[in-house]
Amino acid sequence: MKQWEIAIKKFPDQKFVNMFINTIELNEKKMIDSYKWLTWHVLGKMGGFNIDGWKLRTPAQ
Repeated sequence: MKQWEIAIKKFPDQKFVNMFINTIELNEKKMIDSYKWLTWHVLGKMGGFNIDGWKLRTPAQ
C-alpha cells in the first residue's frame, strides 16, 4: 500500500475516499466522468457552490 493510500484512508468521508481511489485507477476517458461524480459529491457535502464573498488576493489586471 502506498503512503498516500494510508493517509487518505484516515479521511472521515469514506465515500469520498472510495470514489477518489476508484477514480485515479481508471483510464483517462472514464476518469473524466468519474471526476464529475466526485465533484458533485464534494459540492453536495459543502452545500453547493457560492462565489459571493470571494476575494482575489493578487492584483487583477
